[in-house]
Amino acid sequence: MARPEIAGIFLGLLLSVALLEIARDTILFRLEDAALGTETVSIFGTAPEGRVHCQDARDGHLCEEAYLRDPGPGVLWLGNSQLHAINRYRPGDRLATEILHDWFRSCGAYLVAYSQPNANLLEHAIAFHALADTYDVRLLILPVVLDDFREQGVRQSVSALLGDAALPLRGSSFGPFLDENRDATTDRSDSKEETLQALTEAWLDREVATYWPAWAARDQLRGVASYALYLLRNRIFGINAQTQRVVAENAYREKLAVLESLLRDARAMGVDVFLYIPPYRADIAGPYHPEQYARLKADAARLASEYEAQFAQLDTVVAGPEWGMVRDSVFGFEDYDFMHFTAEGQRRLAEALEMALANSDHGCFSTH
Repeated sequence: MARPEIAGIFLGLLLSVALLEIARDTILFRLEDAALGTETVSIFGTAPEGRVHCQDARDGHLCEEAYLRDPGPGVLWLGNSQLHAINRYRPGDRLATEILHDWFRSCGAYLVAYSQPNANLLEHAIAFHALADTYDVRLLILPVVLDDFREQGVRQSVSALLGDAALPLRGSSFGPFLDENRDATTDRSDSKEETLQALTEAWLDREVATYWPAWAARDQLRGVASYALYLLRNRIFGINAQTQRVVAENAYREKLAVLESLLRDARAMGVDVFLYIPPYRADIAGPYHPEQYARLKADAARLASEYEAQFAQLDTVVAGPEWGMVRDSVFGFEDYDFMHFTAEGQRRLAEALEMALANSDHGCFSTH
């Protein structure tokens, strides 16, 4: 091989290493927070007992430990990132989950929240079944989010909440849905044959990662690169947050069936359910197709009535100025945010829920 070719390869390797280091230092971020942008932060609520708002199996033990310090009749609030994100955050800002936790504590109950970015109804159903006994759940608070109807699959960190309960749950009304997502809800940690090659590769991987942080972060960097391509594609084709996106009919029907199964199981377990349509930005045109959004509200109200659940439309409780913008962490492109709002918006959501619950059959809380 000629020397110029060797020099070119060497120069290319050096340039690649340099670019990886620059990327690691400047644009590396948690992919699950990518949709929040740089203007919104994730926080998970606390109370004197400890953590009262968790994500999934990764931090759920913190909420369980807090509950055991001062247990009471449980209220479980499930949701997506709207529950744990605050736009234009300032120290001292509080989540709606924290405010509502205090309200329920005043009447002897205990609210705990679990939320994940873009959580879908199947993940909510799994979390409900996994946590109902842990927190002695008497009331489930559940938002019905049209945008999350398009989300598919179950994250391992959510299915891990089930533990040994996964097998019995397959015999419930969720069996068919779990079978469709069995790759996500089945333990895939089967040990592979430890060949000399596998052991050598594992050793090299550990050693390189020890001395080169960019190597340890390569999976995350790959994800950031994919996200950057996604942003560029949207920019090129003029797709933005206001672009209307209709949920496919089969996905819509599947998620509605999951919601119905969840309501059926909750009623059989003696757990009350409070369904609500969550806040949605209305000061500008948004991505929801008006007819499909109206259909969702009607379907949610119908199912709530059929299964004796409470229902409220809270989509207008957060005013336009309390909504934010999304500035992505890669290019700095800015767009409207239709999911996350300020601490004042969180306060208004908590206030609306308090009012709706106080006017329902629960009062502050009913222990049957």
